[in-house]
Amino acid sequence: MKKPFLLFSFLFISLVAFGQRTDYGKLLEQAKTGESITTKTKDSESTITYLGTIKNEKGKVVFFVVKEFIRIQAAKQKHGRSTILFFDNQKNKIAEYRVNLPDELPKKLIKNILYFTAKDSKGNRIEHQQEISITLPEYICVSSEECFNKS
Repeated sequence: MKKPFLLFSFLFISLVAFGQRTDYGKLLEQAKTGESITTKTKDSESTITYLGTIKNEKGKVVFFVVKEFIRIQAAKQKHGRSTILFFDNQKNKIAEYRVNLPDELPKKLIKNILYFTAKDSKGNRIEHQQEISITLPEYICVSSEECFNKS
């Protein structure tokens, strides 16, 4: 009897935490580049950071970019989700890239280039860059060895 209850509880909590609705529109209107908003509940924590905008060659905003890390307590373990989100100039979410770990999220966005900090095979920190054009790539690479597809 405990197993079905635990499974149901985990699924319900996951849906509540990971399926939560965030008002990104307000964030995109009010946030300054690099500004983070953290929301905590009894069983979850969400940190959303506004990275900035992608502009076309004429300087018009094409995309708003946000990174998000969500952590939820499920029984004895914590589960997380790390995502890079892209919104159009009407502030509608149009793409997301889920990475494995929060350390793989971009550190900054400058002149249409996402900057990531990765570790090489020897454990040394290296900076990796991914340029974003007015057409979103099918994959975003957080290092020279690891890429994540658009969903």
